[in-house]
Amino acid sequence: MLLPLASSGVWTELDNWLAHVWVPSPGLVLAVYGVLVAIVIALALAAPPPHRLAYRAPYPVERPMKARLISNIRLFIITMLGLNSVGVIFTEGMERFEHLVCLALGALLLQLGHLDEVNAVQVEPVLEQLGDDPLERYDRWYASRWGVRPQAEANIARPQILRWHFSALALISLLHVTALLGYILLVHGASGVVQHLPIVLFLCLTSGYVSVRVVEAKMHANMLYRHNYGSRFESRFSHPETFVAYLLILTKLATTAAMAVLPLMWLNPTNSLYSVAYLGWLLVELLCLGGVLVALMARWGGRKTAPIQPLTGYDRDYMLYLRRKHAAKQRASIRGAVKYAAQHHTA
Repeated sequence: MLLPLASSGVWTELDNWLAHVWVPSPGLVLAVYGVLVAIVIALALAAPPPHRLAYRAPYPVERPMKARLISNIRLFIITMLGLNSVGVIFTEGMERFEHLVCLALGALLLQLGHLDEVNAVQVEPVLEQLGDDPLERYDRWYASRWGVRPQAEANIARPQILRWHFSALALISLLHVTALLGYILLVHGASGVVQHLPIVLFLCLTSGYVSVRVVEAKMHANMLYRHNYGSRFESRFSHPETFVAYLLILTKLATTAAMAVLPLMWLNPTNSLYSVAYLGWLLVELLCLGGVLVALMARWGGRKTAPIQPLTGYDRDYMLYLRRKHAAKQRASIRGAVKYAAQHHTA
């Protein structure tokens, strides 16, 4: 949706903007999804090379490439939902019906969890790495890393996280809307506000949403890096969350650049004071976001041996939520591997 604004001018007319929004066809999206799933299934059924079986962490099975592909497929399904939602809005007729079908299919695939079942299917060389009491071994390792066993983690409910998320989104978007509409009102009056209101709201909501998601994605990437050092997942770039975090940072920079186009286009001696003030607001907002990311990196992203003591507020709640969710996923993977091992040896 930002591409037409970049190609035809950020402050184009609403009809011209909507006419140039392009969404990939549902057939193309489903074809890419089918290829990715086929690759994952092939990797799940193939034996890993011998050098990949070396024990380096308390995970019963380490298949970094397959794990990354599965995570990326989940991200692809979420992207598919977003693309099809846009397609439903900006298309009509049979194409809109196809997007609706693809949207329903994507929601169903996301709920089925079929990729976890594929991930649980392992071959004999990998099953030999399970050892005795892998769940207990994982719990002891988790306690040494975070200072608490997985079962004793605080239960932070998802609605609580969503309340924080939407509160931050509303606050940041409101600040952007107030600043931008105030600038347009000073430069072009009420007629300029009416003319550019839809695009103003779109850019401000996009900027607020991306700001919140940048912080959350960076916290997730930091947590996984700290969680996984000592294993083959140790590199920051071995999991897709880091890629998502940096992609969102670039999106934030692109959105801010789009919002800076207006004062640069309208800059003249008469409104230079207002234009410079608005550009200064955008710069201050970027610096504040950068400061938050640096603070998160210093707190959660280092190779510290002592467990981190949780703070209060969103920093504490979201990180505890991520830790508990990740631990539940790891323990489920271990239980699945143990169950498959028992069935394998019985057969």
